[in-house]
Amino acid sequence: MTLRSLLFVPGDSERKLARGLASGADALILDLEDAVAPARKPLAQGMVAEALAARAGKRAPELRVRINPLDGGGLDDLAAVVHAAPDGIMVPQGGRPGRRAAPEPLPGRAGAPGRGAPGHTHPAGRDRDRPRALRPRRLCQHAAAAVVWPDLGRRGPQHRAGRKHPLAECWALLESAYWMVLRAGWLYDAGKSCGAEANAAKLLAGRAAFQTATRAVMMHGGMVYAQEYQAERLIRESILTRIAPISEELVLSYLAERVLGLPKSY
Repeated sequence: MTLRSLLFVPGDSERKLARGLASGADALILDLEDAVAPARKPLAQGMVAEALAARAGKRAPELRVRINPLDGGGLDDLAAVVHAAPDGIMVPQGGRPGRRAAPEPLPGRAGAPGRGAPGHTHPAGRDRDRPRALRPRRLCQHAAAAVVWPDLGRRGPQHRAGRKHPLAECWALLESAYWMVLRAGWLYDAGKSCGAEANAAKLLAGRAAFQTATRAVMMHGGMVYAQEYQAERLIRESILTRIAPISEELVLSYLAERVLGLPKSY
């Protein structure tokens, strides 16, 4: 059977499972990984096992289980659900045989070929020194790991480009905004004029945050807008960075007048 639609359902929600069964999807992916809080994983394992047992012998929809990485609770997930004979098991990218659990370091980071002398760490690679909310490289790598599942069929070059290019673009936008923020902060600390840089940083950061959050929602699909997913909060809050404390139009007017010397337009 060719699966035309797959619906991810949090493994710890009876209500969402019931709605998923009535949705008409060809397969439900009962999620024990990202959609379930760590403290609720044992509960989710039992609920998924019960749901599988209750659907035993019924042809549609298929019920598959997405487990945690094998070195991060995946073996416990398998032990809890395998006796109920799910139609398939989904393993996160980090748990795929022959694949590294962590993304490769990008050029310029310590131990990786790139700019600078051997062992040199380029400033853009120091994600560990940043606050968690300002680690664009890790955010994009986490998204890349989350949107590829090994058993959804063979991926062609066009599909891979369609997935990775938007993520690469989001990383570039976030990184550009991050360095403009640092430049504006350095000018302020040095007692120099920083109005243009601060306004540009606000504009770039707001747009990068909103575009990245929107891309995450569109790439994952409708279920990611549920409150159990972090992207739901990000898409709500990222729009605030574009309209507060001042709008983008005021930022652009400031840059046009103070930097480019254009006449006032309001």
